[in-house]
Amino acid sequence: MKKSIWWLISCGVGVFFLLSGMARAQETDNCPQRVLVALARAGAVCQRIEHEQACYGYGSVAATITPDMPDVTFAAVGDFAPISALRDLRVQSTNSPDWSVVMLQIGADLVDTEQRSITFLLFGDAAITNQVPFTPEIMITSTGTLYVRETPDMDAAIITRLGLRDTAMANGRTEDGQWLRITIPNTSQLAWVSREVLTTQEDINQLDIVDETTPFFRPFQVFTLQSGTNDAPCSGTPESGLLIQTPNTFTEVTLIVNGVTLRIAATAFLQTDESGLAVHVLDGYAEVRSQGSAQYVPAGAQAHIALDANLVAAGAPDSAVPYPLVRLESLPLNNLSYRFALPEPPSQDTIDQLVAAYYAPPPTPVPAEDEAERDRCVRETHRNASLWAGPGMYYEVVRPIAFGTRVYPVYQVTDAENIVWWQLTNNNWIRVDAVTSTGECADVPITDVIRVPPTNTLTLERCDTSNGPIRPGQRVTIEFTPSAFKTYNEAIAGMAFDPGRITVGSQAISVYASNPIKIAEERYIRVFRGTWIAQAGTYRIVGQRLSYILNCDITVPLGR
Repeated sequence: MKKSIWWLISCGVGVFFLLSGMARAQETDNCPQRVLVALARAGAVCQRIEHEQACYGYGSVAATITPDMPDVTFAAVGDFAPISALRDLRVQSTNSPDWSVVMLQIGADLVDTEQRSITFLLFGDAAITNQVPFTPEIMITSTGTLYVRETPDMDAAIITRLGLRDTAMANGRTEDGQWLRITIPNTSQLAWVSREVLTTQEDINQLDIVDETTPFFRPFQVFTLQSGTNDAPCSGTPESGLLIQTPNTFTEVTLIVNGVTLRIAATAFLQTDESGLAVHVLDGYAEVRSQGSAQYVPAGAQAHIALDANLVAAGAPDSAVPYPLVRLESLPLNNLSYRFALPEPPSQDTIDQLVAAYYAPPPTPVPAEDEAERDRCVRETHRNASLWAGPGMYYEVVRPIAFGTRVYPVYQVTDAENIVWWQLTNNNWIRVDAVTSTGECADVPITDVIRVPPTNTLTLERCDTSNGPIRPGQRVTIEFTPSAFKTYNEAIAGMAFDPGRITVGSQAISVYASNPIKIAEERYIRVFRGTWIAQAGTYRIVGQRLSYILNCDITVPLGR
């Protein structure tokens, strides 16, 4: 019944009747009603929040604006502000007639072009302070073939290259200004380019002086949290704190909270008190690092880190233990980007086994004694490399490929610069000099015909395609997977409430859902899909069902 109530409120349906019933049941206590109204209204006003924005959700929210952005206002419910304009945010409910909520969408180390965000939901009595100083960035444009290198040195390894008039964002420079540090387009990877083969409309001297060891953080990727604990205003309402939700439970992001490094692919609830910082992992997993020690925390567990008087980590993380479910059951999970059922805490033995498995060294491979096995062809990368959209460095980089990854070539092409490329079974391309072959390997067929895959799949949760960049004429399956349903019947009946929507620009396309897929006991998902014939242009693709909304901005280039 609790989930139904939250759903009604988050969708703004039947709020009046629901709250009227609660008021009759609790004539002398409007506390639950006050909190539910705050969450409902915050969910409604923050639906339009965009990447790297903050939304004033409800109640009493105080913000400190940076001096260089005096025109930004963040003073009333429904206000939005770029997070780069905010030094700190404080929500206060104890002395306010209303319960207080603020939402942020953080970029951190996610890929900028994908426009995915980490959701922060701060509520009750709590504050967060941005510890990332303003970092100037400028756009640079290549004036010729611009080699992108690992370090600021002409002899350094080439990671990729930019073609004539390609652009990238620079975020630092060497002291003499001859090398600029950039973010490689379509990745979060930092690299270096020579000043000689680029131009910019902005002053390079405004960039910070950095070297290979200087980190690059985005606003609120490093922050200080201060909150209450055990301070729920009444039964059935959440305590103060910060909910963090990454885009999914398999893409890790890095955050630094009160001096504690979190590598997290999860939904987590964070609180501080006089004894330290508590990290409760509700879905996915996190690794907590402090004072040179690390602790893996699976879903259903929590870890604690002692803080000093300045709210900075003062010790190593404690061992992971089961989290206190009774204190977490009222958390406003339905105000987040995706829904899930709060899991029961696993036993301590189970947690210990999961931690041990996470840190267990990989098994030592046993050499095969079979002669056929010894002669079997194995091709794998001998360094970190990139997959490309075509056989040439003027094509787009599809994604990085890690050292030791098996590859399976089907065609071989030599480009105009005599670089040999292989087309792989997934239609991406890789330079042959990044691959080592062992065993008895047949020759890869040579061709001069470069075929564009006729089909592609775009997954909205990752803004990622399965067959390289989308090209004109491709039949593209667009798909997204909302949060799980509790039962099979709910998965079937839910389609009557909302069958899902996908739009490409202003064009709505037909949507169908897969049969319910069981992913755990009493948990079912349905994958929503639509098909689009790609045409050249720039599009915002939006997938939506109930309060689950995803969007990807893509460009389909002219030609094939």
